[in-house]
Formats: sequence, C-alpha cells, structure tokens
Amino acid sequence: MNIVANLLVFTLAGLMGVIASAQMVIQADHSVLQPQINRDTEGFKSCGMRALVSTFHSGYYQTYDLSLNIYADTLYGLMKAGKSSITKAALLAGTKKPIQTHLPAPVKFWIGKESEGKGFYPTKFIPAQNKGFVLGGGDFIIALETITAMMQGERIQFAIRYPNEPGDVVIAFSPSMPEHEIKPLLACVSGVIQRIKAAGEEDK
Repeated sequence: MNIVANLLVFTLAGLMGVIASAQMVIQADHSVLQPQINRDTEGFKSCGMRALVSTFHSGYYQTYDLSLNIYADTLYGLMKAGKSSITKAALLAGTKKPIQTHLPAPVKFWIGKESEGKGFYPTKFIPAQNKGFVLGGGDFIIALETITAMMQGERIQFAIRYPNEPGDVVIAFSPSMPEHEIKPLLACVSGVIQRIKAAGEEDK
C-alpha cells in the first residue's frame, strides 16, 4: 500500500510540474482582419493578412497588431508584430491619454492554426520602422498555410514574448472576413505563387 501511495504522490508531483510549465491560453475578446495586397509593374508582388486582436488581461486592454505576408521575390514569409495597451481604469475614466505602444519591441513571436502543433516561427529578426515592432522571416509554406487558414475562418493561436517575460502567453481568436475581401486576396496569393513558379522556370 505504501508503494502505491508513494507512486501516486510521485505521479501527481510530475503532473504539477507539467501544469506549472504549461502556456496560458487567453481567448481574444475581439479581432479584425485586414487583407494586404501589393502590386508592381509585373503584377502581384506580395500579399498577406493583418490581424488586430484585442484582449483584457492583467488589468490592461491590449491590442496585438500582427501582419503576415508572402513575397514573389523571396521564399520567406515575413511577420511584423507588436502591441499597444491602455489600463482599464484609464479607459473607464474616459481619459484622453493615447493608447501606448508597448516598448521595447518583442524578442519572439509565432502564429499558427490552433489545430496544428507547427506554426510560423520566424528564424531571422530585424527591427521595424515603427517603434515597438519587429520583423521576423520564416518558412514560406507555413506562412502561406496560416494566411489561408485565416481567410477560411479557422481558429488561430499566436504569442508575442517581450524581454524579461519568462514564457509565452498564447492568444486564441476566430478570424472572420467578408467574401468581397477574400476574393482579391485569393487572386493575389495565386498571382504570387504563379510568379514564383515562372521565376523558377527562367532559372532552369
């Protein structure tokens, strides 16, 4: 009986360690998608999605600003990320103080479908022109799949980590986009892919 009891205590202790190291998942209160389409003289040059995702967490209303794009002249996806916040007290008081962009910029971020373990994880980071934001390049195919998933309304998870934060806080949201915005974005995605294929044929 003592062996069973000791085994149970050991198992529970292990589970508590796993729970303690697990990432917190917060359900977004509101999200807005904005298609991003860029053309040049050759046609569609880049396209993607901007997501503005708002949550109330730890006394702050926070708006996460994420943009994920693919480009015809590179085989990398590119993500831009940052956030702004205002305290609940300031919001309720109707203060004219502007919403503050979180500084310094994040040091890590990722985004992906909730139903899949592998998401878009940038491997190269560069500062963005906007203070409090950073750019990260990563896998082209995963970026494309994530953009497509958002167009299709699949549930998405992401995380943005800042300096001195011990771990990721994962935000989940359900994107929604009207049909008249989806069609041109689909055309752009198709155009970028065709342009990449054409460039590959020329290099042969």
